[in-house]
Amino acid sequence: MGSKIQNTLGHSVGAAQLFRVQEQTVTFEAAKLFPEAQVSKVNSPDDTEGISPQHIVISVHTWALKTLERIILIDTGIGNHKPRPVAAFDMRDTPFQLRLFSGDLMHQPAPDA
Repeated sequence: MGSKIQNTLGHSVGAAQLFRVQEQTVTFEAAKLFPEAQVSKVNSPDDTEGISPQHIVISVHTWALKTLERIILIDTGIGNHKPRPVAAFDMRDTPFQLRLFSGDLMHQPAPDA
């Protein structure tokens, strides 16, 4: 799991605000995700903190749309306490609600109508 899991204001959509609530980052072997790909031909960005073209970092997150009247969650459905075939997602037990309510989402004023 990544070290900077948070929720942050991402965009404004009309009078609404869109927040990204990061749930998890996972590093996979590229060959397992894309067995037919020639990973040796993939360029790695400079800021990957030791990640090579043979590895892919996947970010899983929920989006929250905040209007004057409500907050609408657009959820990945990854959730906690669910059996999954991939070890990185199996029976997760994370403080998602804490992250949801502790960042910018709850501390930014509601948009004007």
